[in-house]
Amino acid sequence: MQAQLWTASGIAVETGFTQRAVARALTRCQVADKKGRSNCYWMRDALPLLYGNESRGIDLGEQRARQHREMADKLEMENEVTRGELVKASEIAMLWETLTTELRQRLMMIPARVGDLIARSKRKSDAKKIIEKEIRQALTGLSQSRAGIP
Repeated sequence: MQAQLWTASGIAVETGFTQRAVARALTRCQVADKKGRSNCYWMRDALPLLYGNESRGIDLGEQRARQHREMADKLEMENEVTRGELVKASEIAMLWETLTTELRQRLMMIPARVGDLIARSKRKSDAKKIIEKEIRQALTGLSQSRAGIP
């Protein structure tokens, strides 16, 4: 059997690739001859571009290097978790929820504790000081709390 020249259209029909995919692949293929206005290619030159690594833009060396980088990144993250330098976002979300719940509870208790004191205060500035003192105590208590922190 003798090798024959193929047009892009013929290669598309024989391989089942779309005309566009064949045309894109053949931009990297050497033209062997011309038939009228059509370029002709050797099938042996076109097939590796369609089916091989070049057609998908895959460089095995680059893929291996990427895989090694990913493995190194994974190991680095595992080591950071082990050292306590890196925590999961879900753990932070749970901690945040616990802290905001505790803050809410502390702030909601303020009116019950200071209501009578404010009612008995004779000056507006005294009421303000009472409220500020209670808010500061609530925030100080929260900062000293280890709520949800391992």
